[in-house]
Amino acid sequence: SSRSHAVLRLDVVNAEVMQAQSRVDELKAIVPSLMNVMDDFKKEEINRTAADSKAAHELYEGVKRCLGRARTDLKAAEEALQQAMVCAPRSVGGALVFVDLAGADYDQRDVGISGHTKEQQKESIEINKSLLAL
Repeated sequence: SSRSHAVLRLDVVNAEVMQAQSRVDELKAIVPSLMNVMDDFKKEEINRTAADSKAAHELYEGVKRCLGRARTDLKAAEEALQQAMVCAPRSVGGALVFVDLAGADYDQRDVGISGHTKEQQKESIEINKSLLAL
């Protein structure tokens, strides 16, 4: 649809929790990238010559080691975040979420006027029903 939607989440954290969460977020971004590189290597393996194959294999093994290290680091970072949450004051860990789904309460567009079609009006009604259900 052409309507805008927004989600704003405010988390109650202290400096230690924020730092631990930042590390988790950073590692969660790295792991899928490394997995994509490994997938690309597997897809391209058919097109490699014998000379290229050895260098590619060494590079693949290096990426594989990096992925293993990133996964280990991610697990440790998640454990550190959990520990930071346990040690934090009770107020830490709460969240407030604001959601603006940008639906219209009603649709006064007339079919045929202003170029609106019956399909557009039906779509608008269905979108509003979906937003209401959320």
